[in-house]
Amino acid sequence: MLTRWKGTALPYVFNQSLFWSMFSLEVALLLVDGLLIQFTGTGLPVLDWKAALVPSSLLTFFIVFYTGNCYSRYFQLWGHCVGMGGAVMEWTTQVKAQFGGAATAEWNAVRYMIAAVVIEYSTQRGGGVSDKEWLSMESHQLLTHDEIETLQGYTGFKPLLAISWGMSVVRHKIHSGRGRPIAAEERMTRVEAEFQRTAFAVRGHCGQIRNLVAQPIPLPYFHILTVMLVVVLSITGYSLLGLLEGLAFAEGATAHLMRYIFTMAIYAVFLFVYIALREIAIAMSDPFGDDDLDFDTNTIVGAMYDNSLALLKDTTDIASSWDQQPPEWSALMARGRYGKKMSQRGSICERQSGWTPGMWEPLGDEEA
Repeated sequence: MLTRWKGTALPYVFNQSLFWSMFSLEVALLLVDGLLIQFTGTGLPVLDWKAALVPSSLLTFFIVFYTGNCYSRYFQLWGHCVGMGGAVMEWTTQVKAQFGGAATAEWNAVRYMIAAVVIEYSTQRGGGVSDKEWLSMESHQLLTHDEIETLQGYTGFKPLLAISWGMSVVRHKIHSGRGRPIAAEERMTRVEAEFQRTAFAVRGHCGQIRNLVAQPIPLPYFHILTVMLVVVLSITGYSLLGLLEGLAFAEGATAHLMRYIFTMAIYAVFLFVYIALREIAIAMSDPFGDDDLDFDTNTIVGAMYDNSLALLKDTTDIASSWDQQPPEWSALMARGRYGKKMSQRGSICERQSGWTPGMWEPLGDEEA
């Protein structure tokens, strides 16, 4: 784990020019100090290490506070991603329950919702939906070519337009049978209201994600944090010049060399910790992209697409098992706790499911 590169704090630090700039400055100070000692017998003026304690403590507070806010923001965005996926699953379940096996109408109602989520994630990742992503949606039959052209020319909130198309399909299906009794019409109106609640939940999560990403941590706070970081790192680096001066590593030139090596090592650790905290916080503040900390939206959409198709394609005649009689309470008590028995037998889904994930595969460059 300590030597691992991908998925750790190492790339966030060592790819930053600030780390190498501050470390180079420390090396330059050590060289100047060594030259002065060699030619004049006295190095640079010593700055007491205690002078760096107060600003270091203040910087620690600001970085921890900033990281905490970014961490909360990160999981708030994740909550909206999970909520959006859950709302689409609710929508699919409602469609399956209300449409009575009308496969074409079911898919048309569901595909627009999935398309809305794909459009939102694509917009967050790259600032807009690319031609490759439009082509991928068309190849997975989420949108037709004409619908894609309409969405591309739409200047408003694109996911909302796709959601409204899905609501239109539901409304047409629910109210297509006119001439029914008033009681049936009232029930259909209540059913439509439930669909609207679920559709607006998807829209709400899309809107929250977009608004949160568009309103980052205030720039003045980030600016003062960066200024403090540079100042405190500079003070700390200078104070380290005299910190190990009194330690007897060896004699003569060897003593100076050992002191410089230890000083650079301590300063590198100091730099790494503070810069890593800041860079990880920055990465968490916008988790849509290709960084290691970013959400794997392709996997999220793939699971949503696969689960929706699996539910819509299910043709199990569940009514054939509705004659199951309730078990006797005494028999249940004799068998022991239900949870314990279930844990011993394992998950029904794990034992019986023949599910094969990966139906959603974004097009590769050669396919695009």
